[in-house]
Amino acid sequence: MTRPLPIDSDQRANGTSATSLLAARACLAAVFLYSGATKILFWSAGIAEFAALGLPMPTLALTATIAIQIGAGMALLIGWRSKPAALALAAFTVVATLIGHPFWVFEGGGFQRQLTTALEHLAIVGGLVAIAAAGPGPFSLQPREHSS
Repeated sequence: MTRPLPIDSDQRANGTSATSLLAARACLAAVFLYSGATKILFWSAGIAEFAALGLPMPTLALTATIAIQIGAGMALLIGWRSKPAALALAAFTVVATLIGHPFWVFEGGGFQRQLTTALEHLAIVGGLVAIAAAGPGPFSLQPREHSS
């Protein structure tokens, strides 16, 4: 027979646990770290993709994209300044989705594919907002707030 892990009263009150917040941060961060890393590895393809989207200064846009994906993604993963990192990634995801997946200009199967991708990105935004609201949990590098 297994026994439940003890959960302190703060975690019990808001329904979160240390391991679930760590897992959520890791899952969400993985999306951005992978994307940023592939953009570094396939730099020319990234420039071409951004140019095809009609973005001005695609090199600058790609550099900024990599910086936010790797920088905020790593901060989210380790739980350092998790609220601003999560909110930055959420805002980035909304903007990137509107630019890269304009489902409203498609018809038929293209519409369905783009809408599905946009809704998947919306789910990621929801997870990021939840982390911003809940905090990183105790398994993080987030400075602990001390009561006076």
